[in-house]
Amino acid sequence: MSGSGDFRPGLALRWLAREWRAGELLVLATALVIAVTAISAVGFFTDRVSAAMERRAAEVLAADSLLRSRDPLPPHFREEAERRGLNTAEVATLPTVVASDTGTQLVDLRAVEAAYPLRGELRISEQAFGPGQVTRDRVEPGTVWADARLLASLDLSPGESLEIGERTFEVRRILADLPDQGIGFADVAPAVLMAKSDLDSTGLLRPGSRISWRLLVAGERGPLREWQHWAGERLESGQRLQDVSESRQEIGAAIDRAERFLGLAALVSVMVAAVAVALSAREWARRRLDAVAIMKTLGSRQGQVLGLLLTQMLVLGLLAATAGVVLGWLAQWGLVATLGNLLGESLPAAEPGAAVAMGLGTALILMLGFALPPLMRLRRTPPARVLRRELAPPAPSAWLIYGTAITAIAALIMSQARDPMLSAAVLIGGGATLLLLMAGGLVLIAGLRRVGGHMGSAWRQGLGNLVRYPGRSLAMMTAFGLGLMVLALLTTVRGDLLDGWRATVPDDAPNHFLINIQPDEREGVAEILEDIGVPSTRFDALVRGRLIAINDRDADGIDFPSERGSRFVQRDANLSWASEPQADNRVVAGQWWNEEQHDQALVSLEEEIAEALGVGIGDRLRYRIGGEEIELTVSNLRSVRWDSFNTNFFVLVPPDLLDEFSATWITSVYVPAEARPELRHLVRAYPSVTVIDVDSILQQVRDIIDRASLAVEYVFLFTLLAGLTVLFAAVQASRDQRRFESALVRALGGRRRHVLATVATEFGVAGALAGLLAGVGASVAGWQLAVRVFELEYQPALTLVPGSMLVGMLLLMSAGWVATRRVVTRSPMLVLREE
Repeated sequence: MSGSGDFRPGLALRWLAREWRAGELLVLATALVIAVTAISAVGFFTDRVSAAMERRAAEVLAADSLLRSRDPLPPHFREEAERRGLNTAEVATLPTVVASDTGTQLVDLRAVEAAYPLRGELRISEQAFGPGQVTRDRVEPGTVWADARLLASLDLSPGESLEIGERTFEVRRILADLPDQGIGFADVAPAVLMAKSDLDSTGLLRPGSRISWRLLVAGERGPLREWQHWAGERLESGQRLQDVSESRQEIGAAIDRAERFLGLAALVSVMVAAVAVALSAREWARRRLDAVAIMKTLGSRQGQVLGLLLTQMLVLGLLAATAGVVLGWLAQWGLVATLGNLLGESLPAAEPGAAVAMGLGTALILMLGFALPPLMRLRRTPPARVLRRELAPPAPSAWLIYGTAITAIAALIMSQARDPMLSAAVLIGGGATLLLLMAGGLVLIAGLRRVGGHMGSAWRQGLGNLVRYPGRSLAMMTAFGLGLMVLALLTTVRGDLLDGWRATVPDDAPNHFLINIQPDEREGVAEILEDIGVPSTRFDALVRGRLIAINDRDADGIDFPSERGSRFVQRDANLSWASEPQADNRVVAGQWWNEEQHDQALVSLEEEIAEALGVGIGDRLRYRIGGEEIELTVSNLRSVRWDSFNTNFFVLVPPDLLDEFSATWITSVYVPAEARPELRHLVRAYPSVTVIDVDSILQQVRDIIDRASLAVEYVFLFTLLAGLTVLFAAVQASRDQRRFESALVRALGGRRRHVLATVATEFGVAGALAGLLAGVGASVAGWQLAVRVFELEYQPALTLVPGSMLVGMLLLMSAGWVATRRVVTRSPMLVLREE
């Protein structure tokens, strides 16, 4: 290469091809391909699993998307959905009074088409409050299916008649569960299902009727999102689109937590892969010192050298990323073939755009973050290194190395976690663990100077290697310790955190809500519940009020941060009181009131509803309750674990504040399956009490937990593969020097057993220390994730630290054997000549 010549990309490609044939790029290319394969496979797979969980959760709407309106919907919404290949069904709902020979009852009448439901299943039972069974039958014209609560209150049985408007219908089936049966306080009336073709004949479609029209839409995600975007631009007043994210709080909380677990699993794969690429990139740069020195003696400028190296890096990164994405696509198909049946349904197709972009972007970030700093150092290689091999290029600025690496890691974490709190927790925890590993390694190396002298020759030499090369030893222990730490952390997530999540929905979690209990009915309701096998019951008060002003501004005139805030002020809210927050509530801002503040005008808000309203600590909310107004100051914000299925509220006040207002009471209880038919006695004794069965929703939450747990188990396989890559890269980083040292020992008369013992000592001690610090770091990180991110109780496994030490010691000892096996089986002179 001429000193005055311009940089030519063709030369870079020829050099790249030559080094590839010589095997020089094997370590870095392998690490990068495996990293991208793991990341893209996780992306493809988690995208499909998330879509499957969303589809399962969509059962709470009986569709993937729902369009509501107070007026009949224009046909173009349905026509456009069907044109895009989506399934549709129309439902009309209205509250009305039905009659029988024994009395009358307010019901939630639903006129449905035969395709209803598009998601989820209808369940019927043989007797009121009996066990539900899935049915594929649909409501026939002239008949209705009635909720068990209606039959119990009117003392009806299947085959008897029910008057609805101007017509009489036969009660054909007992409804045990509807997929879109609400559990909110507005959904208190028992449901009655009828054929939509019968609705006109009832005479209920009159001006002023409170009928609501719903268009159910379901199908593949791509066309569905396109239709949602299309429909959203054409919505008129009184029309609203809704998807699963706006459905029941319990389902939404379970999905959110499942996505966090999957995000964490993918994030761990990224961090392990980053360590592997960093080690192999450093070795790649070291092997090019001589070649760069020769180029400089021939007159090449720094810019030419840098251009040559950058071109190789980018081409290698692109090739490895492409191969990794293809392998990731194939790998996720293997997972789907194995996991699809376990999930009980076929997984939806993946959307390749996001996963491909994730793989390519990750490769670029890894190369720029961990290969660029060594290259910047490489371009300063002195020409004199051709004659003096001990000369190394001057170290670049520390801020360049550490700043680039930290920026790369932060970018990877943000791209994978998609959760600021989770990203911050992992980034801070990883940084603290890295400092702990480095500090622990320095302490160990300093201590070994005293310990080694009192041991056998193999121990002295093995420990001496750690002491003589502190930089190499520290790098190996830190890199391997960090990789082992994230593997141990994922093991913690797979075990302790997932078990903690499952424990939030125990077998005896509340499966029935009882609402509209009058103050003088509490004792009687509790007695009946006790008689049918339900133990002591906790009742919570409920006062209805409308939010009319925030900080003296009329609520109707406020532009809220989200549509949810607007909907919140358009309906009555449920206020309750508490002296202490429940176990499934956690104060995240402000202070809970003390006993002396029980009569003060304070309020506690659930954090998400506070965000939707745009309010915080110290803001004033004015409510209208029963014709009177009361102003409350926000005292604290709470996070609520909605999937606990306990009674929870968006708005809480101190215990003595609402004494003058009339209240009803609510409770959530677990009713054993064999006792459910006995609930008819409660309904007959207290007709005003509404019993809401949420057992099907409870099962959906459990299904989501099981699916997420299984998905994390399979994602762990990719993380384990990335961890093995770290081990491979750590060994390769010092392979040449170790082979030379071992060959020299054998040439001076050392035995094979002595060489192996020396290597076992060096790698075993380093691995044990790395495992110790990795286990401690994983325990601390797991505790922080459980408490701060997932809001779960955490009991660290006692075997985590000793297990990490044992695994670290065995893995690094095995790696040492791999690194020296050629030395102990070949002539030492041949090895020395190769060096």
